[in-house]
Amino acid sequence: MSLLASYRKLPPEIFSCILKRCIAPCTFASRLSIAAARLPIPTTRCRHIHLVKTAWSKTLLGQHKIVAYAPYKVPPLESSTHQLSLWTRPVVKLVWHSRDMALIPQRNELLQEQIDFQNIYSRIEPGIVLLPTQSLPKKETDSVEIIEKSGLQYRHNAYCLVPVGNKPNQVGKLKSGGIPLPKNAEYPVKSLKHGSVKEHHVTLSVPVSHFYKSLTTMYWQLLHAHIIEVTIRFSASSSEKNTMETAERTSWPWVHQHFPHLRPDVILASMPKDTYFMIDPWISNVRLKFAMAMPRGTEDKLETPVLNEELIAMRRAVVGNIAKGRQAGLPRKVREKLVKEGNENYLGWTALPRGAIEASNFDLEVEPLEFGTGSLHLPKSQQRILREKLKRTLKSPQEKYDEAIRRKLFHKNHIPVPEGFKARKKLEMWGDRDIGPLHNSLVEREVMKWPRKGTQADGKARVYSEYSNSTAIRRVRDTIKADGPFMSLGGGRFK
Repeated sequence: MSLLASYRKLPPEIFSCILKRCIAPCTFASRLSIAAARLPIPTTRCRHIHLVKTAWSKTLLGQHKIVAYAPYKVPPLESSTHQLSLWTRPVVKLVWHSRDMALIPQRNELLQEQIDFQNIYSRIEPGIVLLPTQSLPKKETDSVEIIEKSGLQYRHNAYCLVPVGNKPNQVGKLKSGGIPLPKNAEYPVKSLKHGSVKEHHVTLSVPVSHFYKSLTTMYWQLLHAHIIEVTIRFSASSSEKNTMETAERTSWPWVHQHFPHLRPDVILASMPKDTYFMIDPWISNVRLKFAMAMPRGTEDKLETPVLNEELIAMRRAVVGNIAKGRQAGLPRKVREKLVKEGNENYLGWTALPRGAIEASNFDLEVEPLEFGTGSLHLPKSQQRILREKLKRTLKSPQEKYDEAIRRKLFHKNHIPVPEGFKARKKLEMWGDRDIGPLHNSLVEREVMKWPRKGTQADGKARVYSEYSNSTAIRRVRDTIKADGPFMSLGGGRFK
């Protein structure tokens, strides 16, 4: 039994302390820690949640972030008593291209005071967007409590209706469902399938010019048959990323009753005709996300695929996986919280559940797909193929630990270098039997010109200089291969 295996039998708190303070400072810490922690389960992706990709996903691994989100129903327009004022244009300059100057009124004039949400919503049409005349201050939009305390909703209640800008240059280069668009293409583009997913991120304090540009880009991307996923957040913070806290039900309804330009239904109304919600709004503590798309297909048969049921099924499956102790890749704070609640299936020092660690250490016959990488849709025949592929490519933690020890000894023991050997790399050995890698063709040429015998310290492998250049490399390779499976010369033609 290796030393690391004996350490693992200690309580998790003691093992974590030993791993950080005793093993990490050594010279081979990075390789040893990787060898000890890398188990036959793929690691999670370092990204935040994407609703469309989550709904399309065929695996549960890495989808635990959906737990922090919940379906959200936007409050009706008549539930808000907040009054607005309507102006002709924003205070700031909106134009980022000279061709859009004719679309924006030049004078800022008051059109109507004390207008309610229903009245202003009735004036929104496809291609007409609702914008605030001034951007909200960033320091006062971190939470609803700060907004209410500062009275921001009363100081920034001026809005305007502006037509979308002309097609941006980058949108013209896009493709519709994988088909290049001709120069005289008609809009909206009728595509047999949707194009790629385009994401747009805005905050409550988003600059008016940037918000206008985002809405314009959304409009033209939808006409090019793309799927649009919108994210609205309180601030740029990702506080719920590693905590998976459940969403608060009071923050976003209050925001949508006082700031209509952030309402998903208002944004949808300004998009092209027939645009629909592919994914209804979902909320977390600080984020609101939804997806829009245009109908796909031909004039005779248009389809409007919706992914709400798939997303709900994915969230239900992830929650069940966590409760059963099979979800890998959970953040450390979440695992510690589960341990405090009495869940013994998770450990603080590894992202893998306890059952996955036991299965990978001793028995690879156990279905590895049931610990977080299990598929919701793959048939059992494909799961068997994937399992057999994992068996052929993955090593046990003991094998990885032994390999790390050999790598440590690689830099510790050296073979006496013969005279005349002018290569940049010294001839080294792995442990007591392995010859280290020779990395380039210069070393290869120098080996063939050795003037005398070069011998390892234990005499197991010998390099003879009396052979001709045509046979030297072959005999060196054959001598090394005969001594063990780990004997190799690592560079150039020596592999």
